[in-house]
Amino acid sequence: MPPQTEVVQTTPAPTVKAAPTTEAERIVAQATRRAEQKEAAEAAYQNHMEREAMRAADAATRTAAAAESNNVFWQMYVPISLAIAALLRYIFARKGAKSGNRGSPMDSAEDKKADGTARFKVAAKSTVGFADVAGIDEAVSEVSEVVEIMKHPERFRKLGVGVPKGIMLYGPPGTGKTLLAKAIAGEAGLPFIEVRGSEFVEKYVGTGAARLRALFEEAKSKQPCILFIDEADALLGKRSGSNEGGQAENNQTVAEFLGLMDGFSASDNVFVIAATNFLDAIDPAALRSGRFDRKILLNNPAVEGRQAILTVHSKLKTLDPDVDLAEIARAASGLSGADLMAAMNESALQTARRYGNATSRHDIYEGLTRAMMGNRSSR
Repeated sequence: MPPQTEVVQTTPAPTVKAAPTTEAERIVAQATRRAEQKEAAEAAYQNHMEREAMRAADAATRTAAAAESNNVFWQMYVPISLAIAALLRYIFARKGAKSGNRGSPMDSAEDKKADGTARFKVAAKSTVGFADVAGIDEAVSEVSEVVEIMKHPERFRKLGVGVPKGIMLYGPPGTGKTLLAKAIAGEAGLPFIEVRGSEFVEKYVGTGAARLRALFEEAKSKQPCILFIDEADALLGKRSGSNEGGQAENNQTVAEFLGLMDGFSASDNVFVIAATNFLDAIDPAALRSGRFDRKILLNNPAVEGRQAILTVHSKLKTLDPDVDLAEIARAASGLSGADLMAAMNESALQTARRYGNATSRHDIYEGLTRAMMGNRSSR
């Protein structure tokens, strides 16, 4: 058997650079080391920046994904919620329009009493009479017959006289429409329910109609009575074929009013009086006979009417003996009854400013000037 030969593996010894022996070699060696250190530092910095950029990109990706998820959620949730809310509003409005309950979900809390019934301004009896109305003698003579019918409706029904359902008072502002309505109630001795047309103008379809039904139910419970609607053009504006915007609510409210006016029976003693400054803005269907049977114009008073109005508003004032109301009336051409009342009140204030005991002719002319042209600073 041949002898085994042991093989020994040897590791080469690391190459050791010879130490520089001259000054030039030392300088070259130092420069080389600095270059190597600089390259190593730059490589480390580059690796660090790459890692930071990767972390920032990852964070931005996660943030964008979360934001997109939230955005998708709100984009889906908000429209669906609004659609559900609008649908519920519409259902409640239609339900209230059909049922006509006073407890409709669309009625606001301030329009109800503690027992849930609608709240309307009801006066047991008006304290105003024809003696307090001046300057509109023609209108007073026209409504005097209606007042007699209101006092004794059964006597006229036996004779076959149709009791008027409604009176429309129209004319410029300040001519005494509201005052005349209160005077009619006072002369007839009937309860007086006063509302404004704007109280029935609502955003949601069916709300105004529901309030109208509540109003007429209230009036029937107080009959015989007078129902006065001021600024009727806000309630009975002309209808159109469009149901866009708030027109649908106006159309339904007007239609409901017309139906309620037609729904009075022969035994009902509810008399409707309406007042407006714009008769041409009222829906023509509301002005036909059988609804508003009488349409009475109230214009600014003539000179005799102005003198009568000045006399009424000077009853509680002390006037100088030289004051001639006929002369004042001629000078107040074009003023309405409300303007004359304001002028007489201003003349009394003028008397108080100078600590006078009686209103002079100069005070009244100063009041007229203020009523026509405003105070001195606005002239």
